[in-house]
Amino acid sequence: AVIESYASAITSLQELNGQVADGSTDTTLAGTVRAASLVSEIKEDASQQQAILTSALGPYLSGVAQWGHSQRAAINNALSAQQGNLSEFYAAATPAQRQLYRSALAGPANGGAHALVQQAVALANRGHVAAGDTTVYNASQAIYQVVSSLRSAEEHLFGSAVAQSKVLRSSAVTSVIIDSILVLVVLALVLLLTAMVSTSLVRPLRRLRAGALEVAGMRLPEAVRQMNESDGADVTMDIEPIDVDSSDEIGEVARAFDQVHKEAVQLAANEAALRGNVNAMFVNLSRRSQSLVERQIRLIDELEQGEQEDRKSVV
Repeated sequence: AVIESYASAITSLQELNGQVADGSTDTTLAGTVRAASLVSEIKEDASQQQAILTSALGPYLSGVAQWGHSQRAAINNALSAQQGNLSEFYAAATPAQRQLYRSALAGPANGGAHALVQQAVALANRGHVAAGDTTVYNASQAIYQVVSSLRSAEEHLFGSAVAQSKVLRSSAVTSVIIDSILVLVVLALVLLLTAMVSTSLVRPLRRLRAGALEVAGMRLPEAVRQMNESDGADVTMDIEPIDVDSSDEIGEVARAFDQVHKEAVQLAANEAALRGNVNAMFVNLSRRSQSLVERQIRLIDELEQGEQEDRKSVV
């Protein structure tokens, strides 16, 4: 029962290792964590074997082993799980990690541990152990050495995973700092370009507004006044364009306003010329009427003088 309780708690902790491996986006770190997790599971399987062998020794921890059915089933399950995890480790680990595992178990004591466990299991399967047989005790001690060696490999692999995670963290922090600086630079450039574009738009608009107000309030009325005074004669038709020399839409609006200004001046000149022609026509008519009136007056005077002479001759 104690072994099962420990195994349940350790299995829950090993599931966290699997979640770390699954949650990492770096394949190298995930592979290292996965290999370390498999070594942890292999070590746990060996620890269970060592614990089961120790429990079979009874209260004296030496001498004749007392095997029960549950102990035989548990150690067989631990051996099967160890073989499965070992096969999965060799399939998932890198050559360097496999070499690390072999180096950790390279000692002579570790090499004979598996054979001693197999002998202990064989004794358990026969159901009879001779008095003074220390096979189970020796297997328990050998498995203890294996667990210690596996703990060394496990710590090395997890240390490598921690070192890789620190490198990735440092790289991520550096990348965030660089990206933040780049974003700030881009934002500054965007603000600068926005200010430049705004300035390039606002200045021509201001000049266009000032030029339009000057034309409406000063230039056009002054040109009309001069034309009215001179009846459109000796008045230049050239207009001063608005001070917007860009080729964009604002420049096009300025040129269109210059054209409107020119047409307005032309129209005022035509009206002034027409007004001058009408005035000249009335002057001519008045002059002709004046000569006709003078002739009529002379004719009346002549008639009156003739009438007076006739009266005198009659008298």
